[in-house]
Amino acid sequence: MMFRVLAAEEPDLRVLSYSPGPLDTDMQLVARSSTADPDLKRTFSDMFSAGQLLTCEASCAKLMKLLLEDSFTSGAHIDVFDL
Repeated sequence: MMFRVLAAEEPDLRVLSYSPGPLDTDMQLVARSSTADPDLKRTFSDMFSAGQLLTCEASCAKLMKLLLEDSFTSGAHIDVFDL
């Protein structure tokens, strides 16, 4: 909502809320190997095993394509899985 308001109040500004998806990062590795919460550990381990984690490069490539195409509405929220 903050980005929608900012886009409405500042029409000369281009604003985007981008959800990069579940990324395979060092933090994700710690979450699935060292967390004390067994449910969280299982959830993240299952996502990794099922190949559901994205590389940072893949998510970034989608974001860069979106930005270069410049076809999104300012203030929009776009999820990596919608691209």
